[in-house]
Amino acid sequence: MRRALLVRAGYEGELVAAFLRSSAAYVGWCKLGDLASVAPATVDELLLERYPECRTATGAPRKHYREILDFVYGAKRGDLVVTPDTANGRFVVGEMTGSYSYDEGSRIWSGGEVFHHSLPVKWSHAVFRADLPLETLRDTDQRGKTTFWLREPTTEAIAAARQRIL
Repeated sequence: MRRALLVRAGYEGELVAAFLRSSAAYVGWCKLGDLASVAPATVDELLLERYPECRTATGAPRKHYREILDFVYGAKRGDLVVTPDTANGRFVVGEMTGSYSYDEGSRIWSGGEVFHHSLPVKWSHAVFRADLPLETLRDTDQRGKTTFWLREPTTEAIAAARQRIL
């Protein structure tokens, strides 16, 4: 079974067109810099150093730590990438075609932050929310998360839904 990483396209999906144009999925975390040569075990220290507001009462990094690891180190060529296109009531789906990269010259912005971190994606089709079961929609609505892996039933539902070619 294929895996599917949901990547939000900025606030309310405002960057969907930019994702499609650039054949990539982007995230912010601009203070972290290029993570290609950073060991996964040290990302938590870097996150807490650059984003001290991410520290929990116990001193551990908040949820973003897991999101960063999934995006930079977990996603692999061949994985599905899904991004919500809220304005059009759909999910845009593609396949990851390479590995993580840091685009220093990125001009993609959302929420006052440049989105430098990217995954190359061949966007292929869209699935409309109305064509998916309610359980699937609940799984895709994890508020406050930029990226997360979809559960297997959700990935299967998206793969089985009627597709509209982009």
